[in-house]
Amino acid sequence: MTKHKKIKKSLTTGAHFLKTIILLFSLILMSCGPTTTQKKPTTEYKQRLFKASFDSVWKALQLSLQNYPILVNNYDKGLLKTDFLAPDEAWSSDTQKDQFKSSAKYQLIVTAVKSAPGPNQTVRLKVKKLIFNQKDFFSGVSKTTGNGYEETVILYRIHRELQLEKKIQKLNQP
Repeated sequence: MTKHKKIKKSLTTGAHFLKTIILLFSLILMSCGPTTTQKKPTTEYKQRLFKASFDSVWKALQLSLQNYPILVNNYDKGLLKTDFLAPDEAWSSDTQKDQFKSSAKYQLIVTAVKSAPGPNQTVRLKVKKLIFNQKDFFSGVSKTTGNGYEETVILYRIHRELQLEKKIQKLNQP
């Protein structure tokens, strides 16, 4: 074998080795990417700060949840809990269709915290959806949180109720 053929052979095997390394590296990078685009459940409360009195925020909260069966309605503690509901009983979302078994149920928990009394009083509302799912009779109940859509809609409804109340008050003033 001549010197020229040895150099050519070593170059082609080096190029083959380099191509193999690049291919393996790209496969590793592609396999580490995200596999699903489904929104993960939230682990925290959805919350919003309202610049209004505690009484008006509590009234707006009760109006917003009038279609839900209420289990706990404690004004002094600022706690409102709904009774357990079937997944499609009060709120139906296209993103959660066929996600839960027929035995699934959920509950909404709303807490209200008022700031110090004064002319610029604010109230922080926190809404959380807890989903209880039991796969079969023998397994335990698994508890997960919602995806945040229903909680966001409830906070929006409360905001709209407060806006309507302010506009009605302006109309009633001489």
